Amino acid sequence: MSSYVVLVILLLVSVCGARQNLTIGGLFERDGKFMQHAFTYGTEWVNERELLPQFLLVPQLTPVDPHDSYKISAQVCDMMAGSVAGVFGPHSEDTSDHVQSICDAMEIPHVETRWDTRQRRGSCLVNLFPHPSTIAKVFVDLVRVFEWESFTLVYQGNDGLIRLNGLLTYYDHKGFPVTVRQLDEGGNYRPVLRRIKNTEEKNIVLDCSADILYDVLLHAQQVGLMGSDYSYIITSFDFQTVNLEPFMYAGTNITGIRFFDPDSTEVQEVIKFWEDRQHDHGYDVSAETLLTESALVHDAVVLYAKAVDELLKSKDIETKSLSCETNDNWEHGYSIINFMKVSEVPGLTGLIKFDNEGFRTDFKLDIIELTAEGILKTGTWNTTEGVNFTQTVEEKDEASSKMDLKNVTFVVMISLVDPHAMLKETTVKLD
Repeated sequence: MSSYVVLVILLLVSVCGARQNLTIGGLFERDGKFMQHAFTYGTEWVNERELLPQFLLVPQLTPVDPHDSYKISAQVCDMMAGSVAGVFGPHSEDTSDHVQSICDAMEIPHVETRWDTRQRRGSCLVNLFPHPSTIAKVFVDLVRVFEWESFTLVYQGNDGLIRLNGLLTYYDHKGFPVTVRQLDEGGNYRPVLRRIKNTEEKNIVLDCSADILYDVLLHAQQVGLMGSDYSYIITSFDFQTVNLEPFMYAGTNITGIRFFDPDSTEVQEVIKFWEDRQHDHGYDVSAETLLTESALVHDAVVLYAKAVDELLKSKDIETKSLSCETNDNWEHGYSIINFMKVSEVPGLTGLIKFDNEGFRTDFKLDIIELTAEGILKTGTWNTTEGVNFTQTVEEKDEASSKMDLKNVTFVVMISLVDPHAMLKETTVKLD
């Protein structure tokens, strides 16, 4: 009899402790495998650490075409019919607006991690990417600290001009000469870089994707836009993931920014978690190659789980099937979005918090420089204090002077004067 009672109690505990499935949709471009894996690993991270004790997050990944708005709308409607409790992505501006419209109408949380100049308050949307106006301030502060009185802005696409409009506007009022040049399409950047070389401008703000950054810097080196007289500010958040070894010894002042320190405990812990699963998914990543977009997707999933957990403290949550043909909606959507916007959650990209309009305007960045020893953190930037260099001017000058003499070939000219310098002809090869 006692064994029977114990068995019944164990069964009751098992049933009562069972976690329900909560499906979230991921809309990522077909070539966005890094974000796809970050999304999947993010749900596994939440589940294994029981950050959402009552539910198991189930990822529903749907590869999308970045330019097919009609098809992606149909895919979102299929997700709604399948009772998803949130939609993450896509990354493309062309299709994201359509997804947001559907999510707003059905009050399903829409979570983005992309640069977006058209963020607006009041929608069923939260975007973990820093607000564009604040990003522009980062580069204004850097140029001001470096005391540049002129510079050339080199950009890849039109979004680069929009992204750095704040910098251009600031310097327009100062009356300092600013030149704007667009990189040529097709992969040959030498012509435009050669024109910059001919102007004798020494200060360059370079806005391009990490995918082409190496080639742009290589072409700059080939046309003579490298050396201790030249200074660069690289705007890509993934500056640190690019192999920059060929440019480490020229003495060029190359400054960049990053959202996270790859050596931090938080990043190392998540990377270790991902590495344990890489053989199952064919995904190869390290702390040094972790892209900002992947880190943001991971943080987005964690933030979503924390918000749902907070909502569960005051009410039960049930998902429902929704149809794009009706005016039905999900009663919990805006509550989850609001909890996400008022939460403060530590993540890979620092403390995730939003201002009173729901935008991420308060964040911290590392300022990094390329040295002969590799990437070195030289300071930080935040919204309230601006630039704060952790390396003194004296330390930086000393490091630069040492770097300038490393791997430099000197041509020594002497006069043949006996007995101090004499020529000896021989067929024996010198060691």
